[in-house]
Amino acid sequence: MSTKDTSSVDMKISAYIKRHQVERGVTQAMMAKAANRNQSYISAHLRGDWSWSVNDIAAIAPLFGFTSIASFLSEALSEH
Repeated sequence: MSTKDTSSVDMKISAYIKRHQVERGVTQAMMAKAANRNQSYISAHLRGDWSWSVNDIAAIAPLFGFTSIASFLSEALSEH
């Protein structure tokens, strides 16, 4: 999971999260708690250092108002 291996899908997911964090009032600390990770782990993903795991996305999706990973990914990947 290196920076060079980060896909365009990962970049779109991170961009979506960054765009919607403020409007939803979601902090990296909240995402870390939901995913049972530490804040630096979330930060590294948002920077594009590492790829997102399905489990991490499933854990944080509800913070953004989604009840399923599929709906979160559909929205994140279709947004421009």
